[in-house]
Amino acid sequence: MSLVGNASFADEATSHPFLWSKGKWIDLGTFGGTFGDPASINDAGVVTGHAATPDSAVHGFLWKKGVLTDIGTVDGDDCSAGVTN
Repeated sequence: MSLVGNASFADEATSHPFLWSKGKWIDLGTFGGTFGDPASINDAGVVTGHAATPDSAVHGFLWKKGVLTDIGTVDGDDCSAGVTN
C-alpha cells in the first residue's frame, strides 16, 4: 500500500507533497515555490497534484519513479492534476 500527503517543514513557510511507500517517506518536491499538494496516486505508483513555482503560479505535476514533471497549466496561472488506475 502507498499513501500520499502533505507535510510542513520546521520553518513553517514551506510544505511539500510526500509519498509513503514500503515504509519510507519520499519528498516529491516543488517547482521552487513554497508548497505542493498531491491529489492522487494510482496502482502503478504515479502521483499527481499541484505545486507552486517561484513566481507563485500553481502548476499541475506528475511524479513517476522519482521524477517530478511540471505539466504546466491549461491556460492561466493555476492547475491541478489527478490520476486514475
